[in-house]
Amino acid sequence: MTATIRILGIDPGLRHTGWGVIEQTGARLAHIAHGVISVDTSLAMSERLGGIFEAVGELARHYGPHASGVEETLVNANPRSALKLGQARGAAMAALSMAGVPVAEFAPRKIKLA
Repeated sequence: MTATIRILGIDPGLRHTGWGVIEQTGARLAHIAHGVISVDTSLAMSERLGGIFEAVGELARHYGPHASGVEETLVNANPRSALKLGQARGAAMAALSMAGVPVAEFAPRKIKLA
């Protein structure tokens, strides 16, 4: 019997955080669900990060992934933007860790090619 592995992928962002769930059974991949977490940009930074944290935690509880992948922060010409994106990434990673889901980090280029 071939094991099935469910994976939750996260593309973090302060305005929109993309997510997708796939299942792998042997060499077969199947799309389960995908969507976008959108937070109100008028909220304070801490509230926006809290929204990302809560939503990613809910995704983990709902879909029960065995593993997750989070896109690494792209090196940005604007250090402030890179720092803020890193905070969104950290909120998502912390939520996954709190849900007991192992987190792997991937370069954006690698994910886009896959």
